Amino acid sequence: MSYTIEHIASWLSTNSVIKTPAHIAHLLTDSRRLIYPDTSLLFAITTGQNDGHLYVEELMQRGVFNFVVKTNFDTSAFPNANFLKVNDVLVALQIIATHHRAQFTYPVIGITGSNGKTIVKEWLNQLLSNRYQIIRSPRSYNSQIGVPLSVWEMEKKHQLAIFEAGISQKGEMEVLANMIQPTIGILTSIGTAHQEGFESEAEKRNEKWKLFQKAQVIIAPLADLALPDNDVAQNISVPSIITWTRTGEASLKIQSEKIIKGQTHLQANYLGTDLQLVVPFTDLISVNNTITCLLTLLYLKVPISEIQEGIIQLKHLDMRMQIKKGIQQCYILNDSYSNDIHSLQLALTYATQQAGALPITLILSDIAQLNQDPVQYDDLLRQLSVFPIKKLITIGAELAKALQQNKILQNKGVHVISFD
Repeated sequence: MSYTIEHIASWLSTNSVIKTPAHIAHLLTDSRRLIYPDTSLLFAITTGQNDGHLYVEELMQRGVFNFVVKTNFDTSAFPNANFLKVNDVLVALQIIATHHRAQFTYPVIGITGSNGKTIVKEWLNQLLSNRYQIIRSPRSYNSQIGVPLSVWEMEKKHQLAIFEAGISQKGEMEVLANMIQPTIGILTSIGTAHQEGFESEAEKRNEKWKLFQKAQVIIAPLADLALPDNDVAQNISVPSIITWTRTGEASLKIQSEKIIKGQTHLQANYLGTDLQLVVPFTDLISVNNTITCLLTLLYLKVPISEIQEGIIQLKHLDMRMQIKKGIQQCYILNDSYSNDIHSLQLALTYATQQAGALPITLILSDIAQLNQDPVQYDDLLRQLSVFPIKKLITIGAELAKALQQNKILQNKGVHVISFD
């Protein structure tokens, strides 16, 4: 999905300098991730460590000519580029994401909590992929920059979105809530993690609840349901709150748990109906996250037989890429966390940053995206060509076929070995 540069400018309080017609399909906040220069809009965000305005000239040389910059940025040296001048570049990114989100009416799941956000998001994606075409936050893109980049990926072809929202201080959640606008809100837990930016536990609880202001339902553990203070609650009008518990009364009551051969066997009651479930974990955190997923699927009216079939296949996720030292002075970046294009781009960016002068070898299998459009391998090869890969080893017939038909990597001097 793309918008004209004039359309995007109309969303912002901006002094526009538009010299060239352009359609924007990609939002860019890091010059190292440039793949589509003609259709990218760079946001020159200033942080404590860097200033995006310093890269405008370099990116123009690489084919980018659409920029969002601060009002006082001197554009006179770039007569052929389009500039949207704003008071705050980050806020402009968030405003654009909010307008983009408003184009869609399919369900959006918004997840927050002190722990378990990314695990629940990834497991829900796995459990629901056979039913919905899903767009979700890549990795833990739950920040003030990560959320708008995630929301921007929403397209009409999708049927469900799953986004996580993470905050570290007061005032951040309202911004994230405006962009995500979840119809289904999930609270994983409220614990002591990330407490430093809040004056009290109550303040953190109040902030997290702000994500749910427009939700149709909230799903939460009963133990963490403590409602926000009145000044926050009066802005939240939720038709339904469904909860799970081990003690007390809730929509989903866990009646018993037994560990048998490395699995947890649950007996539960959901709204008067008894059910049984085998969970492939025994640690409390994983079981709790699984129960949150179970309650979400029950709310979405997924049959318990289908839920059991999906849950038994869940696995612990290693949420971070790992660098391990190999033989012959090499290092291995292990990113088996997920096999999708978003994660691949992030892994290659990280590998490039860490490699320095060392050559990069990429081992890549065919990419399976459940219930998604087929992977466009020509587009994938174009994306790979941006990175300084010296050797590519592929596994799978689809990649082998694509490499035979499209020589873009071979033409760049990449040594290719394919196993189909």
